[in-house]
Formats: sequence, C-alpha cells, structure tokens
Amino acid sequence: MKPKINQSKDGTKLSFLCELTAEPEPTLTWYKDNVEIKQTGRYKMTVEYDDEGYYFVLLSVSDVTEKDGGKYTVVAKNSLGETKSTIDLNFDSKIAVILTFY
Repeated sequence: MKPKINQSKDGTKLSFLCELTAEPEPTLTWYKDNVEIKQTGRYKMTVEYDDEGYYFVLLSVSDVTEKDGGKYTVVAKNSLGETKSTIDLNFDSKIAVILTFY
C-alpha cells in the first residue's frame, strides 16, 4: 500500500495514490505530521472501488509550497485490523520533490 506520488509539471499540485484490497470495507484517513488532514481548501480526498476488490485512495494537494513538506501517512482500518503507509515529502531549494518511503 505504498503511496505513489505525482507532481504537476508546474509544481503547484501533488497527488498521493495508494491501491489496496480490504474486506470488509475500510475507513481511510490521511495524516500530515501525525495530524489528520481534513478535506477542505487545498486538500481533496477521493476513494474509488473496482469490481476486483481494489480501493484507489487519492490525496490531492493544490497550491503546493515548501510548507507542505513533511510526513504523510494513510491509514486503512476495518474490523479485522489496520494498516498504514508513510512517505516523507521534502523539497530542495528549487522546489523539487524528494521522497522517502517506509
């Protein structure tokens, strides 16, 4: 369930995408630096489900700045347990994205 990241060509938008399978249906929550991200303003969260049992979990961030750097975590939880994946988002001086997965 490691997040994949996409950055717009102009660098103003980032998208984190995770794919996972779960039964029963999980609740999905994104965190930045251990604080829950709410879907407001610059943050948009979507979840799609396909017929093969996969969930596609997307977090989009618009108007990206260096302040958006930090530790992003997605948590999937249901009655059988919980799993999470974290990615560090860092910027160099040219606003390029540097990622660390764990």
